[in-house]
Amino acid sequence: MAKYKPSKIEQETIIIFNEEEDSAECFTYNRKLTNRLRKLCRERGNEIKEIRDNSVGGLTFTFPKSWVKVQAPRVISDEQRAILAERLAGSLGRQANT
Repeated sequence: MAKYKPSKIEQETIIIFNEEEDSAECFTYNRKLTNRLRKLCRERGNEIKEIRDNSVGGLTFTFPKSWVKVQAPRVISDEQRAILAERLAGSLGRQANT
């Protein structure tokens, strides 16, 4: 019998925590996030653990809920973008001369 493979719409990422406990859980199929969380398990195993594998690609991790952040991308104006581009060009020019 063929192994069940969840459809893309079923391959969710769910982060859950409550106001009482200090830990959060993340269930995910996302390969990039899974790799990042597994790396953190190796580096900081006292703070994060892989606690479940659903055997079809979904993994669950537990870690401090203080690690959960929502960060919107920085919004910059065209003027700010031009200033940053000039700075970058200047610093690249100085590096080439050294």
